[in-house]
Amino acid sequence: MRLILPLVALIAHYERDCPCSPEKLWLDIVVGIDTSIGMTEEGVTQVLADLSTVFGETKIAQGEGHHTRMGVVTYGEKAQTRYNLTDFKSTEEMMNGIWEIQCSDDKYSNLRE
Repeated sequence: MRLILPLVALIAHYERDCPCSPEKLWLDIVVGIDTSIGMTEEGVTQVLADLSTVFGETKIAQGEGHHTRMGVVTYGEKAQTRYNLTDFKSTEEMMNGIWEIQCSDDKYSNLRE
């Protein structure tokens, strides 16, 4: 019993020393965005603004070390890979790239194909 309590205290202390702040995330993230006409330009712009807010502080990078990679898939009548996980080399590049996404003329969202 005496050994277990210090071990639990040590584990709890270690978990607190590992902050999950945006700049320290270490993830592969792929975002799916509906760009069909039903979303409207305003709707797509709101999604992009939300992505900027959520991931603007995240360290987007490639190579060795702790960082996040991000990919983007857009869909309407068909899905299209807009950015692979290896396309964005920095957070700034990601922030600029996502704003190139626009609402399409696709009349519906096809989630089956």
